[in-house]
Amino acid sequence: MSDWTFEDVESLSGTAETIATGLSGVVTVRVMFKDFSTNAANQALLLQLGTGGGFVTSGYICECIATGTMQSITTGFLNVPNTISDAADLHTGIFELILFGSNKWMCRGTSYENGIAAPRNVAGYISLGGALTQLRLTTTGGSATFDSGQARAAWK
Repeated sequence: MSDWTFEDVESLSGTAETIATGLSGVVTVRVMFKDFSTNAANQALLLQLGTGGGFVTSGYICECIATGTMQSITTGFLNVPNTISDAADLHTGIFELILFGSNKWMCRGTSYENGIAAPRNVAGYISLGGALTQLRLTTTGGSATFDSGQARAAWK
């Protein structure tokens, strides 16, 4: 039997989606997304971690690269640089979070855009002020609406 816990697959809608709760005590988390899209350009998918005090919106060290374009961001973990994220682009990929130490999380991830033969890669780190308890997907601007896609989280 697997030691992984899986959330149900969720259809993405609105401007943000909480995709996992009750994560206290986990050491590895995977967030998978399929055919993610929004209604706006320059608003890439953003993974934010949360503690008992709410979602953390600053303090991330995140680098993302795709087709020679790199972006640094401090508001979450990014799947693709904003400047190459267009409305209706379909992205599929995974973020993996690994506990590095007391409330310190490393992130790595990869994704692709349908029809583009170049992977998108992300690496990052955050030190949370408390234990990880929840995850959400949103966009870098926070105002784009998800118009396609599904997501699922798994942890152990």
